[in-house]
Amino acid sequence: MERPRPPAASATRGLSEDELQRLLAYAAVRESPRTYALLAVMVATGCRVSSVTGTTRGGLGRDRGHATLDLPVKGGTMKRLVLPPFAGDALDRYLADRDARDQERAAEPETDPPLFATRTGRPIDQPYVFRLVRRLATAAGIDQADQLSPHSLRHSVATLLLDRGHPLHIVQDFLGHADPRTTRVYDRARESLDRSPAYALGAALAAGVARHTGIYGTA
Repeated sequence: MERPRPPAASATRGLSEDELQRLLAYAAVRESPRTYALLAVMVATGCRVSSVTGTTRGGLGRDRGHATLDLPVKGGTMKRLVLPPFAGDALDRYLADRDARDQERAAEPETDPPLFATRTGRPIDQPYVFRLVRRLATAAGIDQADQLSPHSLRHSVATLLLDRGHPLHIVQDFLGHADPRTTRVYDRARESLDRSPAYALGAALAAGVARHTGIYGTA
């Protein structure tokens, strides 16, 4: 009987946790509030580049005590995601800076402007984000920066969450994958013997055997 093949590894060049942190740190210190906020949102939500370029300021909100952002996703629907404090704070700084510039120019506020906009008010586009990721990675001293793309951030988030032990179905829902096999592609440690559940299973069974041994006599 032929053994099922494991999911193929993703062809996308991902970032390690340290590289991801370095990229964010560089943007926080050396780049504009918009650039840092853009990266912070993409990493904090694990979203696709089409989602972050397509969302609007009206997508920001609060839900049961959580800071949230509604993002357009595949299928033409919206997905509500939590904004952790580091991403929310980055967005607040960017929007305060943007509002101050708009007041200086006496610009007319739009009803629901893009969340990430150019200086002329147009939404940033995907090619811009693609170039931005590579430029920042190069400046931050990250190896093979020319192989990165916006999807590298999403890839890295998936791997980081799985490496930290978050259940596959939780990561699947977070990323919006329809098929869990897609999420499995990012699980670098799926074949690791160190993560085998056999140890926990064996310990539980051994404890049960020891507890019940007295019923039947000494083993």
